[in-house]
Amino acid sequence: MEQALITGVAHDRSEARSPSSACRTRPARRRASSRRSRAAETNIDMIVQNVSTEGTGRTDISFSCPRTTGRRRWAALSKIQASVGFKGLLFDDHVGKVSLVGAGMRSHPGVAARFFAALGEAGSTSR
Repeated sequence: MEQALITGVAHDRSEARSPSSACRTRPARRRASSRRSRAAETNIDMIVQNVSTEGTGRTDISFSCPRTTGRRRWAALSKIQASVGFKGLLFDDHVGKVSLVGAGMRSHPGVAARFFAALGEAGSTSR
């Protein structure tokens, strides 16, 4: 019998996301953002940092947090936008997370692609 590629799936539909674009990447500026989050009493669930799509040498950073604290986090980041030096800040409280569990994803290409195709076929992107 073949081993399962995915042994578990978990999801959370109560997330919010506040991406900021074209951020300066100096550590002191990132610390200011973290301090502001702490002052606003918001928890950060996940941080994703990528090279900015604007080709400026800056980065785009997205923070996810519980929906219940998302607006408070967005307001706190808005207050320091000029001093931290990011170009834009958005807020989206219709975010979900899906986690796939299983060692098969590492050794079998295409597992994630098939998973996302199945989500699309099931209509999971509609609200």
